[in-house]
Amino acid sequence: MEAPKTLEPGWRHATRLWWSFSWRWPLLALIPLVPIALAVALIKPPATATEKLAFWVAWPISFWAQILAFRRLLRIDYKGFSVRAIERKPEGE
Repeated sequence: MEAPKTLEPGWRHATRLWWSFSWRWPLLALIPLVPIALAVALIKPPATATEKLAFWVAWPISFWAQILAFRRLLRIDYKGFSVRAIERKPEGE
């Protein structure tokens, strides 16, 4: 049996790995955050333009940092194991 070919981790692999693991947490976080946000909105005045700008700048930076971390994860050799992307053959071959 031939060993699977290990792929060089690129942005596409890191993004797909991030998507497979990370998308669930923001989605699940919405369940408790929506009522909390509504309660806060009733108490606190609307956000200023600076706060909105900070949010829209911080979110893409956070996303990029997460993708970068997953890309690094694919390159690290841990003690006794590593995480690798391997080429998968289509079914039936």
